[in-house]
Amino acid sequence: MDADEFIINVIAKKNNGTIELSVPDDIFNQAERILLKNEQGVFCKTFPAEVFGSDSWISVKDELPKIPKEDWSAGPFWVYDKEVGQREACYTKAGEWLDGREYYELKCVTHWMPLPVDPQEVNND
Repeated sequence: MDADEFIINVIAKKNNGTIELSVPDDIFNQAERILLKNEQGVFCKTFPAEVFGSDSWISVKDELPKIPKEDWSAGPFWVYDKEVGQREACYTKAGEWLDGREYYELKCVTHWMPLPVDPQEVNND
């Protein structure tokens, strides 16, 4: 095992299709990224650690996503809408939040955050 690797026990709980992992605070607070691997050691998902912090939600009162000049929208993002809850959405130049799958307008978005980066395969040869 490398000097930067350590083994910890985590508590896992399944809840409505979501698996919640509990990690000791001293370990969690040192993380810059969270990597998940399956039993065969194949990399499954990665998340920047900041998506887990309580300050990761950005209020729409404080800041809105930046839209590149050549695009009509930015995103996708994870948003919280008071009427429909959490979902994936994009933000348009017209100042609208659109549902990321069905493209209907979300009218009560209060907070947003960037989505984690896409998973990358790790070759353990």
